[in-house]
Amino acid sequence: MKNTQTEKVSTETVEAWTDTLLEKNPILGKKLDKLPIDERITPRELFIEVIKFLYLVSAFQIRLTPSLIVDLGWHEFILFTKAYEKFCHLKLGKFIHHTPDDDKSSNNRNYIKTIQCYIIFFGEPPVPIWGEVSKKEWIDSQCGSCQPT
Repeated sequence: MKNTQTEKVSTETVEAWTDTLLEKNPILGKKLDKLPIDERITPRELFIEVIKFLYLVSAFQIRLTPSLIVDLGWHEFILFTKAYEKFCHLKLGKFIHHTPDDDKSSNNRNYIKTIQCYIIFFGEPPVPIWGEVSKKEWIDSQCGSCQPT
């Protein structure tokens, strides 16, 4: 992973960005609510994870792959082209393009990288949104480093 000069944003900052975007684009929240996902995941919770993913892409400057649920939420956000473009430039410093790829092996590797980046910046990923793989990566990241005796 590339080392960047990007400062970490807090979850509170991401939540504030999310709330502002959903307030200014109420139809986006309605569209997120209609996605075929676990009904216990609120549109706001999903959109927070979309924003976190986009932030990771901008911060690490590498190809990352979202969870399916985050990807669906991202698709909805992109439809609000003016809001999406403005958010990318003002908050992320550049436009984040969505570039689908059907190389499953590459996508799987990039998904693991995404989870690892997420843990570095935001801590434990919510399993209902990021999947069981995120739980394993979180547990593995908590073992600490080994020291010679």
